[in-house]
Amino acid sequence: MKRLYTFLIFIVLLVSFVKAQDQWWYGRFENICDDREYFSNWAWAQTILGARLDAGSGFEVDSVHQIYTGINYMFAYGSDPRSLTPIPDLYY
Repeated sequence: MKRLYTFLIFIVLLVSFVKAQDQWWYGRFENICDDREYFSNWAWAQTILGARLDAGSGFEVDSVHQIYTGINYMFAYGSDPRSLTPIPDLYY
């Protein structure tokens, strides 16, 4: 996991120093409330509360080719934060 974080930091720094291409950054934080209190024989009623953090950076090589990397972390309230791992986003 330490190598993954090192790789992501390297990619973010690499993208920040690229001057010939168009660079962009994104960041988003969302709160999630899913109220599944319905009556069914196949599912049990539940309410899901959580938060999601999504951040990254990228650049455009031309009008067709784009590269970006980021990280996506979803936290469900009431769960153990140490058991949830961030998910890397790598797109071409």
